[in-house]
Amino acid sequence: MSGELSFDFGKLGQLEVSGINQLNSPNLMQHRLFLATRPVYQNNFDKTLSTTLTARYRLPAIQASAEGRYHLLNNYIYFGTDGLPAQTGVPISVVQLMVEKNFNLFWNLHLDNLIALQQSSEEVPRLPAAYGKHSFYYAGKWFQVLNVRLGTDLRYQTAFQANYYNPVTGQFQLQGEEVPFYPALDAFFSMQVTRFRAFVRWENGTATLRDQFFYQVARYPHPRAVVRIGIDWRFLN
Repeated sequence: MSGELSFDFGKLGQLEVSGINQLNSPNLMQHRLFLATRPVYQNNFDKTLSTTLTARYRLPAIQASAEGRYHLLNNYIYFGTDGLPAQTGVPISVVQLMVEKNFNLFWNLHLDNLIALQQSSEEVPRLPAAYGKHSFYYAGKWFQVLNVRLGTDLRYQTAFQANYYNPVTGQFQLQGEEVPFYPALDAFFSMQVTRFRAFVRWENGTATLRDQFFYQVARYPHPRAVVRIGIDWRFLN
């Protein structure tokens, strides 16, 4: 069940309000696991009820927006540090606040910014208290047909106990190690001509400056520094 409302205040911006209510049954992996025909666990969990309320206010005149989200989770199912599924007996509240502000600088230079704060009322789910992304790039048109972008992305999050991926169950579970703060810096170049797009991206350039691994999932370090090349070409009749 869901619903949306929007209000247009003209030059004063737009307000969007939405809500969604979902009732989900436990999936098969949460319900039971057998290895070599022997049962590892078998549960009879209740359904999970999740409610999300969202309010977003946009100010296109200054390229800014603010968004608040409230999540209420009942009978939340998670995998504990022992790798076994468990269900909380108390409701969990998660509050998130996100602010975006973009700047159009001189000579086709742009600076896009996103900063988010979040807090959970219980130990699970475990979330970073803050995270952000900042993009500084040049955007322009070359030879009157080639749209290009050239710039850098900076991504970071505060230290927190990120989940660990368990290859046996194929699920993310809790663990006790802290993933440290790490500012990940990427550089990119992209171009587009009608239906043809291509990009080159140098990821985790921070590794050349810091002797530290970059983790988004516990115990799975990101490659020290990699170059990705991509092409997208759509053929239509």
